[in-house]
Amino acid sequence: MVHATVRWVIYLTAIFVVGPVLHSILGDARSPLGLTVATPLLAESSMRGLGSLVIWVAAAGTLGAVASRVSTVRTGLIAAGLVLCWPAWMTSTAEAFIREAGGLQPIYRLLIEAAIAGGFVAALAVVINHRCKVEFATDAQPKGGWAKHMVSAETGKVLLAGVLAGGAAAWFIAISPLKGQSIPAAALAGLAAGAAGRLASHEARPALLVLPMVVLAFAGPLSAMLMHGSNSLAAADAGRLFPLANILPLEMLAGGLIGVAWGEAWAHSMIAKHPQSAGAANPA
Repeated sequence: MVHATVRWVIYLTAIFVVGPVLHSILGDARSPLGLTVATPLLAESSMRGLGSLVIWVAAAGTLGAVASRVSTVRTGLIAAGLVLCWPAWMTSTAEAFIREAGGLQPIYRLLIEAAIAGGFVAALAVVINHRCKVEFATDAQPKGGWAKHMVSAETGKVLLAGVLAGGAAAWFIAISPLKGQSIPAAALAGLAAGAAGRLASHEARPALLVLPMVVLAFAGPLSAMLMHGSNSLAAADAGRLFPLANILPLEMLAGGLIGVAWGEAWAHSMIAKHPQSAGAANPA
């Protein structure tokens, strides 16, 4: 009962305290033409947008680290994701950005934004996982340090399984860029990626299971380039962007943090119930 209460206090703090307070201070970033609420690197001032992104990630990481210390690493990842859902929810859609620019120009910046934000979120996940309250053996610090673990033999298995499962889930669900669909689609993609990554590797730490979402954040704008090219404006006007392109990088990362925590916990419980069929875990 106490643990459940602590978790919900943390989640409600992320949704109703940290998010609204930061949003009231930082406000919305407008695009150069002022027609859309821009993502960090699509803002009229990219430096201001990047600074806002750093502040949002720092706040999410701080709350997530505290949550993982008093509860579990999964609580920390969910709390961080809930904080990042605030700036993700406030922006316009990929369709709106393409229509405003008249073509693919915003997509190039979204690729850079995905790389920057993805790097921040990967580091955030390590911070949350570091010295957390250990619930499962796989929550503990890896032997050899985090840098070695994040590029270990487990990384390839986690990335392959997570990207395939998460990408398929996102493709199936994200048929609309509206926030009520794109962010839940990202969370369900994270759930699929987290579960697949845990089943593929019984030794991977939760922070490592976040990496497929970093790849998928990059894959969204990349798919718009590859699938539509010079026809991107027509696709946006018709509401027919490739499903992955409907999920902006920050949406994929914010929802992904929440979903990975759910999926990893579910898969871990399945492994614990059926150790003979799943293979006994032997954390490094």
